[in-house]
Amino acid sequence: MDTLTILLIGLGVVAVGAFIVVAYLEVARKPRKPAAPPAEVQDQPVAPVVERRSIAPATDERPAPVAPAAPAPRPAAAPTPAPEATQAPVDAPAAAPAPLIHSAAPAPTSEVDGLIAALGDGARAALLRLSILDMDFSRDTARAVAACVNDDLQALAQAGLLEVDPASQRMALPDAVREAAAALAAPEEVHAARMRHAEHYIHLGLEAQKPVEQQGSLVALALELFVEDAAHFKAAFHFLSGSRGLERQLVKLVEAVGYTTVIELSRAEATRWLEAALAAAGALGEQVAQRDIFNALATRHTDAGDFAAARRDYEQAAELSRALGDRHEEGRALGNLGLTTHRLGDHAAAVGYYEQVLEIMRDLGDRRREGLALSSLGQAIADGGDPRRAIELFEQHLAIAAEMKDFGGEAYALAGIGRAHVALGDTATALGVFEQQMTMAQRARDLPMEGAALNSLADVHRTLANHERVIEYNTRLIEIAHLMGQEAAAVRALGHIGNAHQGLGRTSKALECFDEQLRLARRLRDREGEALALADAARVVHSRGQVVDAITRASAALPIFDELKSPEADKLRAEIEAWRSEQH
Repeated sequence: MDTLTILLIGLGVVAVGAFIVVAYLEVARKPRKPAAPPAEVQDQPVAPVVERRSIAPATDERPAPVAPAAPAPRPAAAPTPAPEATQAPVDAPAAAPAPLIHSAAPAPTSEVDGLIAALGDGARAALLRLSILDMDFSRDTARAVAACVNDDLQALAQAGLLEVDPASQRMALPDAVREAAAALAAPEEVHAARMRHAEHYIHLGLEAQKPVEQQGSLVALALELFVEDAAHFKAAFHFLSGSRGLERQLVKLVEAVGYTTVIELSRAEATRWLEAALAAAGALGEQVAQRDIFNALATRHTDAGDFAAARRDYEQAAELSRALGDRHEEGRALGNLGLTTHRLGDHAAAVGYYEQVLEIMRDLGDRRREGLALSSLGQAIADGGDPRRAIELFEQHLAIAAEMKDFGGEAYALAGIGRAHVALGDTATALGVFEQQMTMAQRARDLPMEGAALNSLADVHRTLANHERVIEYNTRLIEIAHLMGQEAAAVRALGHIGNAHQGLGRTSKALECFDEQLRLARRLRDREGEALALADAARVVHSRGQVVDAITRASAALPIFDELKSPEADKLRAEIEAWRSEQH
């Protein structure tokens, strides 16, 4: 099942966000410069792992609309193929790699001015241009910024004016050298060097986005580039956003890092990037870019739980798509509006949006998205209090998916049918439907949908106090989380397993699970998971008569729940008071 389908069948921004964060966690930084990096390079942002959710939505998660919340980054236009006569023969030898650059001992500060004066014209010009870089950089970046050749860089390295890591060939200017060179650089040369720097990273970013379109690889490659050279992208953004007449380049830069890759930034910084690009796109009258940026802003607001702001952005995206005559994109924006209003609890408005999506997809003859719109509409109607009517809509989607041999679509429709039967109190039918959903997901090799089925099965068995089945299904959920490289999904599953062991009277096993949950949640900076692990462990030790230990653990969880404005805070506060009264 392709990535687009996964995005379309209900995981929306949740699964995408989790995948991006995991990509961040898995990226191994390449060797850096041998000396300690400047403070600007050390101050890298931390991926907001706490925002991520499980790969498999719990039964109270709402289905995503018929489209992903954020548009896929737009790759650069493919270059026009060269005429056949000019192409190299198939067996032509590969070009020899550029020779390695070896640096000498760093020049003493007192000799820097003299060494710069003694450089040849090419090396001296390269040094002055490189003085704009106060972070380490690759050889390709050096050549692009300095508009120089390899020999110029070798001359700087031999003079002790350029540090070079022998393994990675990443480079850096010592502070004294950079400051001396910057004092000699003419303003127009500095501006030109910064332009070349920005254009170089726009090019790199757009190239990294190509596999997103070609291979459905999400943003892992682009994110790796961003992690490696975050300081450079930030420097390019600072230059472009602070200069007049560079609006087009600014829009391209934000497009180049990918509207989803900005998750690497803090929320405030990502919003600043997107809003700056939005203003630039508006000044240029580029409606497609404006629409895509509104979608990206809405994703950021959704991640932050600010659904009202997300709704405003999606409304703008829908309006722009309508003005552009792009009905598919209009349908996507309306679908996201349906999801957002659904989360705001406005089920009637969500129904209205999903009905518009359904009409558009039927007009376009897009059967797959028509089916997904039926399920989204069904979920809104079910949550609005009419699960029987919702089942009719889910069954219509099921028929379309079966007709198209879309196993993933069948699994999605079955999920809705199962949830509706849970709402009707018919758990026996619900379990049978969720079993069918899991079978379909396995046939489609759709791990996220299999996880959703397992989650639903575990939830129903939890209400029936079938603890062994809860352990079985959540253990499989953890396996899926590891297969997908999404450890965040394991946090809640460990908690459910711990509670099931507690229900069976296995308090030691329960504590082991909660301890593991706590370790994982802290490593992933999952604050809610951390608080849940502490609170559940407190209840276990209280059941063993360890009141002081229970109060200690619960007291550590309480401020986190308060910080998150979780309804668990009041419940836990009452428990702590009751436990304290037991001590008197």
